[in-house]
Amino acid sequence: MTEISAAATPRPTASIGATLRKRAFSSATDTALTVLVFGILIWLAWSLFDCAILRAVWSAENVDQCGKGTRAGACSASILSINAGSQ
Repeated sequence: MTEISAAATPRPTASIGATLRKRAFSSATDTALTVLVFGILIWLAWSLFDCAILRAVWSAENVDQCGKGTRAGACSASILSINAGSQ
């Protein structure tokens, strides 16, 4: 029988939580930067979702109907005209 030495056995890996605590929350500066970066990423993701989905104009037949000057989101007419032009 072959014996497995202690050096050959894989050592247990740290959990995701332990790794995250060690790398992102090890000091007050790391914690502040982590919270700031995640806050910015959440804000950017929400802004994209809000513009692309929630405030999008889905039923316009041309770009003029999309509400220029207002806070309208994405315009389906401009997206469809770009796709039609590439064919």
